[in-house]
Amino acid sequence: MEILVGTLIVVLFIVIVALAAALVLRSRGEQAKPSGDALRAEFQALSQAALREANEQFLALAEQRFARLTEAGSHDLQGKKTLIDQQLENMKKELGKVTDLVQRVERDREAKFGQLTTEIKNIGQQANALTASTTTLREALASSRSRGQWGERMAEDILRMMGFVEGVNYERQKSVDGGRSRPDFTFLLPKRLKINMDVKFPLENYLNYLDAGSDSDRSSYQKAFLGDVKARVNEVSGRDYIDPGQGTVDYVLLFIPNESVYAFIHENDRNAMDSALEKKVIWCSPLTLYCVLAVVRKAVENFAMDQRSDEIISLVGTFEDQWRKFSDSMDTLGKRLSSTQTAFDTLTGVRSRGLERSINRIEQLRQNRGLSAADLGDDLGDLFKLPPGHEEAGAVDGDGAFLDGDEPRRTANAP
Repeated sequence: MEILVGTLIVVLFIVIVALAAALVLRSRGEQAKPSGDALRAEFQALSQAALREANEQFLALAEQRFARLTEAGSHDLQGKKTLIDQQLENMKKELGKVTDLVQRVERDREAKFGQLTTEIKNIGQQANALTASTTTLREALASSRSRGQWGERMAEDILRMMGFVEGVNYERQKSVDGGRSRPDFTFLLPKRLKINMDVKFPLENYLNYLDAGSDSDRSSYQKAFLGDVKARVNEVSGRDYIDPGQGTVDYVLLFIPNESVYAFIHENDRNAMDSALEKKVIWCSPLTLYCVLAVVRKAVENFAMDQRSDEIISLVGTFEDQWRKFSDSMDTLGKRLSSTQTAFDTLTGVRSRGLERSINRIEQLRQNRGLSAADLGDDLGDLFKLPPGHEEAGAVDGDGAFLDGDEPRRTANAP
């Protein structure tokens, strides 16, 4: 802005110089008319002089402005430099923190990566061990006897978890009375009832289904397995596990020792369970067996509670009879105590005062006759001495009267 003002001043100065030159030429033109070359030369000299002076002023003004701008720019640059240095210092500190954080994260990552590697190795080892165990289990379950032992072990674990005790809540491998069948487990119910359970289940074709490499093989093994299930249901229902005459309920339990097998049957043959129920065979997986046993235990507890309730009611009746007799005895005792109290009050009252009056009369007689206390004692002894055979006479009842109606005999010396 200041440079623009300086430029305008210079232009104005040139215009003023040109006007002054024109006035000088006009005044000279009135005196004499000079030649065109002389005028031109003189105007050029004046213009150059004015321009030179304007340039010098412009340069001086520009130098001053530039110096001020340079000084202001220097101060501004120094302030910005200081601010930049502060920002750089802050950034340096922040970068240091970020570097430390990255180093810590890196160290933690290395430690976690090492732990992860170790865990992956452990998982791999466990997976290998599980694979080996699964292979061994499949080989072991290839025989029906091994499957039966495995089912028994699973059922025993569930019974132990439920708190069932052998011989109290259930029996094992007990033959049916009057028959040749021998269920794996027999659960004891209230009122001498019981329910039998078989734990042997066909799994060979199911294992073949899992190992099959093609869809056709899987389909074939699936059909064979479902056929084995139906055959097993028919076999269990055909035995004498259900015999109401021997105290069994109208159903038998068939234990399936694996939830996956239980779900597989439901998914691939939804009518299989209904068909089993029609033949009075109830399927139980480990989870559903837990629920069935919970119902059995609740029924036993309710039956025991009913029995205890009956005993308590009987004891309450006995207690009521004894309480009534106790109350009657207490009333009788109360009446007798009241009669005894009345007799005692009579003895301490009327009889005592009567004796005192008699003693006072005896004392008065003794004094009147001039007898000593010893002589008086002998006379009193003879007076109240009972005749032979009448030692018991003279006892008084509750009213103070003699029980046998006799009164003590008086001696001749008695008044």
